[in-house]
Amino acid sequence: YFSKGFRACVMMPALVAGLLVSFSTKADVIWLQSNQNADGSITQTTDIATPYQSTSEVLRTIHVIAPATDTNAGLQYIASDSYHSTENLSRKIIALNNANQETAPLVTELLGMQNIDGGWGELHGYDSSAIDTAFGLSVLSELNLTASAQIQSAVVYLLNKQQSDGGWHSGVNTSSVYETSLVINALSYYKKQYSGVAESIVSATNYLLTQQNASGLWVSSFESAHALLALTQSISDISILKSSISTLEQNMLANTSWDNDVYITALVLRLLDTYQKRIANPVASITNGGVVGEVVLTGSDEPISDVNVTVKEQSGLTVTTNSLGVFNIQSIAEGTYTLIFEKAGFSS
Repeated sequence: YFSKGFRACVMMPALVAGLLVSFSTKADVIWLQSNQNADGSITQTTDIATPYQSTSEVLRTIHVIAPATDTNAGLQYIASDSYHSTENLSRKIIALNNANQETAPLVTELLGMQNIDGGWGELHGYDSSAIDTAFGLSVLSELNLTASAQIQSAVVYLLNKQQSDGGWHSGVNTSSVYETSLVINALSYYKKQYSGVAESIVSATNYLLTQQNASGLWVSSFESAHALLALTQSISDISILKSSISTLEQNMLANTSWDNDVYITALVLRLLDTYQKRIANPVASITNGGVVGEVVLTGSDEPISDVNVTVKEQSGLTVTTNSLGVFNIQSIAEGTYTLIFEKAGFSS
């Protein structure tokens, strides 16, 4: 039975009360900077990411949460790198653009690496992949580039590569939380411009929600930060993320890092800042309504996963509850709807 404890509402985005994560920007930036090396890189040998990835992630985070911080040494490290894979070139463009430095030749180089199918590969001439295309497209959105044949072809490539579970992957048979999060971020800027993007993001966010574990996080801090950043920037009602954000915040170590990892710490700090800004301005860039709820067993608070939730009035619009019993339907107009709940062995 699904009746007892079922909480669902159809709404336009409303103010989200409650958690305001409390972290010291100054202290956290100090920890990140304490890991800067003589060559300008900001990294540790034990980081999950490469020195280039960690450094670019730190620069991006500092630009958001502490823009007055001196980052010249890190920028010089990024600018001096000559290995122009799609990811590295994308990271270089974003870092230099945030520092108000010239990027036009690099953008031209990036666009020249795009394949005829609309995607990008790791290097020029390499087969396209979802992850490299997400990096390439994310640069164009960061630069506020909108209508062009190259953008449209990249969007279409990603839509065509989406898996039946809503996720994306490259080179493996199962969807990836990390890659799906990157693609959501890349596509979000274009959801009002190109047909099918909004629906694709809804499917992708529901895939991410189904991958949560009982704590509300994912299998690692790395995946949790990427997934929560994508969800915070793309769903209408972020109240469903409150517990997950709180749990992740509580995982901060005494030295103000997460996992003693530069890349992960930079990513989490940007996530927390993004979350705070969404709380302060919850309707910014959100124009569609949503249905958010949870399904529990009658007579208890036990969540029921893998329940199919269908909007009767929206043909083909079905999502599945995650391990916490939560479902999230996005991009529907404000109004009254009938929800149908189905799972083998249960009745509603």
